[in-house]
Amino acid sequence: MKKIIVFTLLVHGFISNSQTINKLDDKNGFKDFKFGDSYSKWQQNLVYQGIKDNVKRYFYEGSCCNTIYEYPIEAITLDFADNKLVQIALLHKDIPQSGSYTEIDMDKIYPKLIDSFGVFSTKDSTNEGKLFLFWFGKKVDLLYVYTYLGISAGQKHEIIISDNTFSRKKSDGF
Repeated sequence: MKKIIVFTLLVHGFISNSQTINKLDDKNGFKDFKFGDSYSKWQQNLVYQGIKDNVKRYFYEGSCCNTIYEYPIEAITLDFADNKLVQIALLHKDIPQSGSYTEIDMDKIYPKLIDSFGVFSTKDSTNEGKLFLFWFGKKVDLLYVYTYLGISAGQKHEIIISDNTFSRKKSDGF
């Protein structure tokens, strides 16, 4: 009987997490930005930043999508390949004021990502104060990068959401 209960809990946990990671695929982007959107849909609010490997990067300067959960976003970049949206990057830098952080801390945004998409698929870290958390959907990948910049410099949060047919092709190696 005890084995059946443990097995049932494990299966339920797996199914719950896979249903949660499916939300990443269902969203297919971030708020109004959807993968496959044409460049022309957003061009009036874009400022060209550069090109690398035939992917054009733009800063988004419109009024849409300036928060994640209830926290402000400092910058949004949109990457287009063949005039189709393939990657969205959100940046928030938090600079301490009088020894305390002003907006968000990792322990505030990380649980919200888990609530939205389940436990991360994998993680990595560096000795330089960076933490990388990855969520891999069937169609969409999400990377959360937390960087500790020091007591006086604060911290930086980056969320990179990618159409995985683009992001996985980039790292193929062949």
